[in-house]
Amino acid sequence: MFIQLSLKSRAQCAIDFLDGYQGCLHVDGYKAYGLTEAKLVACLLHIRCEFADAKKIQAKKVQEKSMWS
Repeated sequence: MFIQLSLKSRAQCAIDFLDGYQGCLHVDGYKAYGLTEAKLVACLLHIRCEFADAKKIQAKKVQEKSMWS
């Protein structure tokens, strides 16, 4: 883990810090990382959360549809 404090905007701080880095970067989807040369690698926990959220939404839609059928 690395923490860097900066008075610049969050996005510019990330872009400047990673300037020239072309390796893999395991991140949470923050859009500024996409503006770097790094190869972004998705976080499986965040992917799992998206599926869990989608499952809850789908179940709610099915329940609402059953109520009105």
